[in-house]
Amino acid sequence: MHANEKSKQNYYSKYYLSINEKTREKFWFDQCKEIDFFKKPSPNNILDKSNPPFYKWFPDSTLNICYNCIDRHIKNGHGNNCALIFESYYLNKVLKYTYIEIFQEVQKISYILYNYNIKKGDTIVIYMPTIPEAIFSMLACCRLGAIHSVVFGGFAYSELAERIKDCKPKMIITTSCGIEPKRKIEYYPIVRKALDLVYKKSNIKNIKILLFQRTDALIVKENDIKYSDTLIYQEQVELFQNKKIKEIPSIELNANDIFFILYTSGTSGIPKGVVRDLSSIITINYTMKYIMNINQGDICFSTSDIGWIVGHVFMVYGPLLRGATTVLFEGKPVGTPNSGKVWEIIQKYNVKSFYTAPTALRAIRQYDPELNYLNKYKNDIKNLESIHLSGERCDPETYIWLRDKLNTNFGTNKILINDQWWQTESGWPICCNNIGIYRFLNINPGVAGPPLMGYNIIILKEDFSQELINSSKNSPGLICIKLPLPPGFMLTLYKNDSAFIERYITKDYKYYITGDIGYKELNGFICILGRNDDMIKIAGHRLSTGKIEEIICGINEVVECAVVSKKDKLKGEVPFGFIVLKDYVENKDKTDIVNSIKKNVVDKIGKICSINDILIVKSLPKTRSGKIIRALLKQIVNKEKIYVPPTIEDAKCLPDIIKLFEAKYKL
Repeated sequence: MHANEKSKQNYYSKYYLSINEKTREKFWFDQCKEIDFFKKPSPNNILDKSNPPFYKWFPDSTLNICYNCIDRHIKNGHGNNCALIFESYYLNKVLKYTYIEIFQEVQKISYILYNYNIKKGDTIVIYMPTIPEAIFSMLACCRLGAIHSVVFGGFAYSELAERIKDCKPKMIITTSCGIEPKRKIEYYPIVRKALDLVYKKSNIKNIKILLFQRTDALIVKENDIKYSDTLIYQEQVELFQNKKIKEIPSIELNANDIFFILYTSGTSGIPKGVVRDLSSIITINYTMKYIMNINQGDICFSTSDIGWIVGHVFMVYGPLLRGATTVLFEGKPVGTPNSGKVWEIIQKYNVKSFYTAPTALRAIRQYDPELNYLNKYKNDIKNLESIHLSGERCDPETYIWLRDKLNTNFGTNKILINDQWWQTESGWPICCNNIGIYRFLNINPGVAGPPLMGYNIIILKEDFSQELINSSKNSPGLICIKLPLPPGFMLTLYKNDSAFIERYITKDYKYYITGDIGYKELNGFICILGRNDDMIKIAGHRLSTGKIEEIICGINEVVECAVVSKKDKLKGEVPFGFIVLKDYVENKDKTDIVNSIKKNVVDKIGKICSINDILIVKSLPKTRSGKIIRALLKQIVNKEKIYVPPTIEDAKCLPDIIKLFEAKYKL
């Protein structure tokens, strides 16, 4: 039997076990064997179905995630293995920590939390850049059973205040600064302003601050610190370092106790706190083993921020659960110092699994279209097995570009490109290729791939009334997943069950609403066209902006684009395209390129999708996690009030875009 046929059979056999009502519970029970429990799950009580849609996995088991990430590796004789590598481009330094050294750092923070009466069920906000102390703080919360809510460091004080008001933390853990290419972001003053706002507009009071002074980057001056509520980490450690302090143990927690709260970006409306419980450890471990093929001693490198779900899973908990090494880089994929930095890190640390966003790849492609930097390091990149993409849909053009360059440098299919589709709400990938289960399924560029274990995906009509059996790119539908979902899926929204049901669950309590539009191929693989909000309704026809973008990015001179809906008196809506071109066409006539774009869209979709409005810009507005902020572009073309979200990476591109738009349409 051909290897790919074996892969298919292996996948389908496991997949059907995981979604069949008679076998799914045993399937997930078997995955518990790789986790250390204080009280193991009962085979007779695997899934609590008593209160749909609030399903709970392994309700009678107890465990601790910090113990599984750190203590057990030391106990099993692997304490001297490297657990974390931190490289800061800005500070020109590299730090390495073994599992024993991380244990010691976590103990220090745990003692401080314990000393200030932080206990099981208390919430703690962590507002820090991606530095080792942030990871140590997350693990310390897990050790004591506190619920952490990591807030992305790019948020302004008003957004931080919203999250503080919602989760009411006993403590905020922060640092003196984060470092960006051209500036330092002072975190402590942002926390102070956020607390001032919270205290002014609510009855919340007396939240402690634990401050890590970055002595090598910035120290908050004594006069700027309010000592009544601020604890300086370094001072707190000095208070007890000479005392005989007993070890702070990992406390026993129920599998359905809250693990963490992770807030959605909040670019529209009040941010919503996605709640995940400790049973998530099962699917995080499953992901790292069977999707990433990560085992003890392997090296993982992710360009994410710990404030996002990708950072939680693939930068913090996933690698440490497996006894692997996680690499943190304080820098950017391009510009620190150049677009070859990621390949240098992969080579330097012998990385096996590289996780990034399609936006990062497009940035690299813009500056290094032939991947000359990769060619510089390729002879020493011997262990790289896979590159995983997430954060937004990867356009086929970028996927093909990367695949072809990798094949040229390393040989055909030596390195797997794994385009993943998942969400903060799901907690781990919903669709993608796998490494550990099968090697490898053939997936066309632009297709998310097969559903992963436990995800029974169906395509519903727009009004949820009927399943679309023959969905296709010309007749897509709403992507929904049959309940109950596998472990790791969100429990609810923090203290807001009604909003959880209203936003995510169909009225019959049968399906989870992903909010994405797409279709199912004949082999069961799922193709994501974009968010439901990104659909354009032209003269009654629903079309995907993602499909239009895919065609535009197929033009050789185009490096990146965003298509949004523009209001039209005749058709209701029409597509409007923002295009970023490659550097080498900067001084060339753009007329032929624009005409080629228009012709390709009509040829491949039809005249109904004629795109007459195209604006060439130098860059697109993006979040710090790399997502293009299409809502902002939509506001510009429809002359609406412009709301600049706090997640924006660089707002300086907006005046240029608005100026070009106004000049073109003589506004």
